[in-house]
Amino acid sequence: MKIIGLPHTNVATSSRFKMLQKFLALAGDDYAIEYPNVEADKTPEQDIFSHLKLSSENLYVMYGFYGVCPTISKLIKRKIDFIFIDNGYTKTKHMLFQQDYTKSQHVFSVTVNNTRLNRITQTPCKTPYLQYRPRVRRGGDNIILCVPSPYVARAHGFLVDEWVERAKWNVRKLDKRIIVRKKSDAKTGVPFKELLDHACLTVTSQSLTGLESIAAGVPVITDSFTLSAPVSNPVETEYRNLSELYFPDEIRYNRWMTSLMGNEIQRCELDESAKFRCILRRQKKAFHNYEISDIQSQFAR
Repeated sequence: MKIIGLPHTNVATSSRFKMLQKFLALAGDDYAIEYPNVEADKTPEQDIFSHLKLSSENLYVMYGFYGVCPTISKLIKRKIDFIFIDNGYTKTKHMLFQQDYTKSQHVFSVTVNNTRLNRITQTPCKTPYLQYRPRVRRGGDNIILCVPSPYVARAHGFLVDEWVERAKWNVRKLDKRIIVRKKSDAKTGVPFKELLDHACLTVTSQSLTGLESIAAGVPVITDSFTLSAPVSNPVETEYRNLSELYFPDEIRYNRWMTSLMGNEIQRCELDESAKFRCILRRQKKAFHNYEISDIQSQFAR
C-alpha cells in the first residue's frame, strides 16, 4: 500500500497544501504527493487529476473539494480507498452551538471513503456533547428544502436539479409550503435558524443544515452519504404524513453527536499520529481493500 496525497495546487506554500502535508506526515516518510496538472479553481466539474491512473493498491488523501470532485466520484464508484479531510462538524464558526470560535480551536473532520461520516462509530466519550436535549417540535407551516452543493452533487454523482425535483415530489403529499433555500441565501436571505422556527421538516444533503435542524427539533430527510443520515429519514422515500417521520431519541442523538466528535481532530493534535490512528480504527469497517492493521502500521511512528 502506498499513501498518495492529492493537493489542489502545485504551490507548496499555500495553506491548504501545507495542511494536507501535515496529515500526510502522520504516515511518517512513506507517502508521496501527486501534483495536479492544473491549478484548482472553484468549478465542481474541474478534474485536476484527470491524468492520474487510480489504483486500489493505493490509499489517497485529500483536503477539501476543490478540483477533486470527479476524482472522489471515481474512487467511490470503483471502491478505491481514500481519506477525505475537511472542516469539522461540531466546532466551526458556522455552528449554532459554538459561540466562542477562534482559529486556535479549528477542528477537522476525517472520513474514510466518503465526504462526511454517515454512520455512528464507537467512541470512548460518554458525556453528551450538549447541555440541552433535542425534542421533536410539533407544528410548523413550512418545509425547508436546501439545494445541494454542486461540489457534493458532483462528488456523489447526481444532478442538483433532478435531486430538487425528486425531493419536492416525495414531500408533496405533506401539503406544506416548500421554501427552497440555496447556499447563497445564508449571506443574503433569512437566517437559517429563523427559518427553523416555523419549519416542520428540513430536506437537505448538506452537513450543517441537517445537524442544526435536528438540534432545533426539526425532523430531517437526507441522503445516505450525509452526516445526519443516522438520525434522519431517507430522501428516496415518498412521504404522506408528518407522523411517519423519524426523529432520534436522546440516547441516539447523544451517540450520534459523540461519534461526530470522536472522528474530528484538532489543529493541536496534528503533531502526533495517535488521534489520527484512533479515528481510522473507529472507521475500519469503511475500508475496502485493507485490514486496519495494514493502515495502522503505515500511520505509526
